[in-house]
Amino acid sequence: MTSAPGPRPLRVMLLNSLYPPEIVGGAEQSVAELARDLSQRGHRVGVVTLGRPGSSREFTRDGTVDVFRIPLAGVVWPFGPFTEKRWQRGVRSLLEVFNPVMAYRVWTVLRRWRPDVLHTNNVAGFTGAVWPAARLLGIPIVHTTRDYYLSCVGSVRFRNGRPCERQCPRCRAVTWPRRRLFGLVSRGVGISEFIARTEARACAAPSGGWGVVPNQAGASSEVPVVVKGEVELSRLVYLGRLKPTKGLETLFEAVRILASTGGNVPVTIAGRGEEGYTSTLRRDAGDLDVDFAGYRPPGEVLTPGSILVVPSIWWEPQGRVVAEARRHGLPVVVSDSGGLAEQAHHDEAVWSFRAGDAGDLARVLSGLLGRRWTPSVPPGPDVTVAEHYLAEYQQVVDSHTLRGRARLSGAEARLA
Repeated sequence: MTSAPGPRPLRVMLLNSLYPPEIVGGAEQSVAELARDLSQRGHRVGVVTLGRPGSSREFTRDGTVDVFRIPLAGVVWPFGPFTEKRWQRGVRSLLEVFNPVMAYRVWTVLRRWRPDVLHTNNVAGFTGAVWPAARLLGIPIVHTTRDYYLSCVGSVRFRNGRPCERQCPRCRAVTWPRRRLFGLVSRGVGISEFIARTEARACAAPSGGWGVVPNQAGASSEVPVVVKGEVELSRLVYLGRLKPTKGLETLFEAVRILASTGGNVPVTIAGRGEEGYTSTLRRDAGDLDVDFAGYRPPGEVLTPGSILVVPSIWWEPQGRVVAEARRHGLPVVVSDSGGLAEQAHHDEAVWSFRAGDAGDLARVLSGLLGRRWTPSVPPGPDVTVAEHYLAEYQQVVDSHTLRGRARLSGAEARLA
């Protein structure tokens, strides 16, 4: 007796604003890891990503992954340091509402490549115009929300030093098209329960509802070597982008509180940011033992004896760096902001403090610094990110097929 054949390999097209080697945050790394893992499992995988304005279309390969880099229809490249004139800012803002040129360029790629499912991620630059482009071709869509692009002009829901509990009138008006177009999506996915719940409140409901698939850092990279035996926790590490939303001022103030009690705590800041803001941070940390190390791979700074601190004051969607530090066996201290609080709830080696409260952060750190720590790595997940998404893809593909059959049967009945 032969066993029933398993599901056929899928043709999956991923879409993200950037793709390695263009990297500004964790989204690009997560999408690349997912694409490679899906490909290694025998599925045909393509990626649509942005090239700089005025560049030519480019087709490359990332291993066995097809990468289509299409030029951004815009006046400036908004990913990274840039300057723009007032008219350029106006054009960029207008195009970000709905960019029909990018919709057509994506449509041409989809028409030629013919995926079974389109998985969109960060769509800044593409805009929500890509969703009707896919639906015109009869392609079901899964969308993963990794920031607050759907409900916020700046994608951060953060203003005047605090998170935005409600949409301001500008964000409500400017994001209206993308929030309505989201109803064309077959399935919404959040990288945390918090961001899924927050964005779901603002958007039209996708036909298949919402799910949650947290990032798993380093899913396709070499597992780090974790030191065995006890080590003393003696230094702090921050790993990530240098932005006002990240709460680095809270970290510096907490270190000052610790220093006032006689504890000199070295701090490593690994990351890049706008030059003006980075200079301000350097001045603010002038009396502390802080090393601004610039961008560094996680393995270079997540060393034994370190405590990772994630002091964000915006609603962090998940905090991929937390999972990265735990893979290295390190303890982590996070603010109770956004999806970070969920990680503290699920892992006893992750402590939380009140976002923006330097005194509370100092209290938590004082209980850890000087402590003997046995590096521990949490058990791996029962289901990988790729397996989670394959289930999501199969669900929307099957649903799409059933609806197509139902429409066909209805047409045949009318003709009978």
